[in-house]
Amino acid sequence: MKLSFHGADRGVTGSCHLVECAGKRVLIDCGLYQGGRELGEETPVRARIHTINGFSAHADRDELLAWQRQVGAARTFLVHGEEEIMRQFVALLSNTHVEMPAQGQDFTL
Repeated sequence: MKLSFHGADRGVTGSCHLVECAGKRVLIDCGLYQGGRELGEETPVRARIHTINGFSAHADRDELLAWQRQVGAARTFLVHGEEEIMRQFVALLSNTHVEMPAQGQDFTL
């Protein structure tokens, strides 16, 4: 399984993640527009589109820390937020390897 990051490079909006597994590709948390809209650019996409409501949620710092402790993930990806704030949050996480992927970066899971 491969996970790629294609948006929200240490920013607050525009996240988009690509999961590839068993010959299938799925975009997750991908809004209608990903970059380029303000420049008048369009990227044609041939795909079936499914909306999954409730996939993305927002929580405050303490809720996220409690969730991370409960889940106990060995690896954590921080993909949404300003870089300095994310670095402060990393210092609060425990027992996990933290990744702050840049746009276009890939990871094998």
